[in-house]
Amino acid sequence: MLNNDVKNAVVNEANKIGLEPALLLAVVDVESSGTPFWNIGGVEKPIVRFEGHYFYKRLSPDKLALALKEGLASPKAGGVANPSSGAARYALIDRARALDEDAALESCSWGLGQVMGANWKDLGFSSVTELVQSANTIEGQIDLIVRFLDHNNLTQVLKAKNWTKFAKGYNGPGSNGYDIKLKQAYSRYQSTGVISDPQTVASDEVSQLQMMLNSVGSYGLTVDGKIGTNTQTAIRDFQLKNGLVVDGNYGPLTKEKLQSVYLAKSTLQQHKIGGGIAGIGIAGTSITEAANQIQPFADTSRIIQVIFIGLVVVGVAFTAYTLFFKKG
Repeated sequence: MLNNDVKNAVVNEANKIGLEPALLLAVVDVESSGTPFWNIGGVEKPIVRFEGHYFYKRLSPDKLALALKEGLASPKAGGVANPSSGAARYALIDRARALDEDAALESCSWGLGQVMGANWKDLGFSSVTELVQSANTIEGQIDLIVRFLDHNNLTQVLKAKNWTKFAKGYNGPGSNGYDIKLKQAYSRYQSTGVISDPQTVASDEVSQLQMMLNSVGSYGLTVDGKIGTNTQTAIRDFQLKNGLVVDGNYGPLTKEKLQSVYLAKSTLQQHKIGGGIAGIGIAGTSITEAANQIQPFADTSRIIQVIFIGLVVVGVAFTAYTLFFKKG
């Protein structure tokens, strides 16, 4: 079982190179069961396996004779047994290093992907020591896998899920069911998704995920903090609509994109609300300006009213005067 640190690092690297995370997770799972380090005397050291047949090919005649005598080399793969404990295995490697430092490091497979040190030059390192140093971090170990895949043209083979061809290219002939193990591991990660492991993402983060998905896509998810078929379907739909790798995994890129879309939508809604208030202000300004323009006409109208009333009064007075004098 891959722990969270390994799983997240694998998913991050897979998304970075455009590879379905379940594929790279399967390779890591089958190769190492997700264990990147052993604690040896209080020090974290990369998992390692010594290959005596590699050591056999890299020694001068005099060193080879001594290595054979000490049981450190063999012309046959598996001819030198690896101890079960990490401490004992590193002790074996230290004995080989005492004979020939570089040859010993080249004869070991390192880290999560069990990449042989002998590949250092092909993978772009300046020395085998530099390759070994890169295995001191989880990210470095995953990088070794990716470099190996690229150099051996296995990335596309993995994407095509050609398990038999990949097994032969990655692990050599006679892989002892390696292709079947890969296929099974891939199916497990692909069907369950990275996020479906309860240990991967806390329930409150899942609830936040469901809330954001409902906001940006109206998926109608129940915000319960649990990963189910509906939530994974919504993740896949969101990934498809936003140009992401469609794998149903809530990896770093999907999380970043979802948060970005959610924040953008929230900001837009706030602007709409603010725009309505601003609209009222603009309308009020327009009414005020219109009133200012009408005001002169209103003033003129009042003057006319006064004149009209005055004329009426004058007319009434004149009529009364005329009637009075006629009666008299």
